[in-house]
Amino acid sequence: TDLKKLLNIQESKASKAPQLEKNLKSELGNYFGILFEPSYRFDTFVAGANNQFAFSAAKAVADAPGTAYNPLFLYGNVGLGKTHLMQAVGNEIMQNFPDKVVIYLPATKLIEEIVTALRSNKMDAFHKKMATIDVLLIDDVQFLAGKDRTQEVLHDIFNDFHMRKKQIILSSDRPPKELSQIEPRLKSRF
Repeated sequence: TDLKKLLNIQESKASKAPQLEKNLKSELGNYFGILFEPSYRFDTFVAGANNQFAFSAAKAVADAPGTAYNPLFLYGNVGLGKTHLMQAVGNEIMQNFPDKVVIYLPATKLIEEIVTALRSNKMDAFHKKMATIDVLLIDDVQFLAGKDRTQEVLHDIFNDFHMRKKQIILSSDRPPKELSQIEPRLKSRF
């Protein structure tokens, strides 16, 4: 109910629970403003010898979110398909687990969301919004470097997701140990 108020979702007496859930997921997607690319699917991903493990791990996550490879951390050079693979997981989860709320955020959008919440003194609303998410995908976490307050908030989100067995998927252009200006306690979770 609080989330419906937060997102200004009107509930009519005639609405049914599945329709309300669909509206809620749609509004969350609209609220974050990031949509999944429908063409990013496992069957359109080019798996080869150098990315076979990442592909297999991503498939395992899509089959059982929150259980295996949580978090799933994908890294590699620019242009090797990290975003494609990440979104393929999201698309597959949304198809096979329609009750799950799946959100994809580039790290820059996450930073923007956190900064806006901090400046407007609305961190409670931000945390409520995050609590409704079942699968969180954060792309390009290297952009969190030097953003101490954002890293602190992400650390809290990460711990909450992990404790509740909610899936987290992260991508970066380098492995965690090479992420400079990222807090060690956050890198250890990656």
